Amino acid sequence: MKNWDKNRETLHTIFTALGSSFSIVGSLFGTWDTSGESKLMLLWEVLQNEKFPDFLTSVSSLASKHPSLLSQLQGNDIPDILNAFKQDSEYVISTMNTLSNEAQTVDRNGLMSALKLQSLMGRAKAIGDRARALLSRGHQNKEEIEKVKQELQKVIGELTALEKANAQDVQQ
Repeated sequence: MKNWDKNRETLHTIFTALGSSFSIVGSLFGTWDTSGESKLMLLWEVLQNEKFPDFLTSVSSLASKHPSLLSQLQGNDIPDILNAFKQDSEYVISTMNTLSNEAQTVDRNGLMSALKLQSLMGRAKAIGDRARALLSRGHQNKEEIEKVKQELQKVIGELTALEKANAQDVQQ
């Protein structure tokens, strides 16, 4: 809870910027992402990143230039964006700044496609960390281990599909 005053200010700024977007804020509380990580804990980790103010600026710029974008976001989009930022903050900020300058309207699909690889890598890392923690404690809960294994296989499947889609784009 170090830097509470600074983090409290940041949280106030976030919630003020989101305004009545309760579904976005609500998607972070009391739930878990597919890697088994608390979405609120994910937000807290992202808040600790020194690049977070730059991230907020890029999100704000993107939202102001493409006003319908925030309302298009769905359930796991916010955690996916946060996972991408956690994985590679520079890339996410740069990508959002680039999208902000797009002449044509940027929609949910455009944003999520641009951040998909970093989001998947972030989820894979979180799942790997969870698996390591289970194994290092000599965790005998086979159900939990199987669940982690399935989550990792799902991410691998998504990465494979993304790789195939990119290969097809290159061929065209």
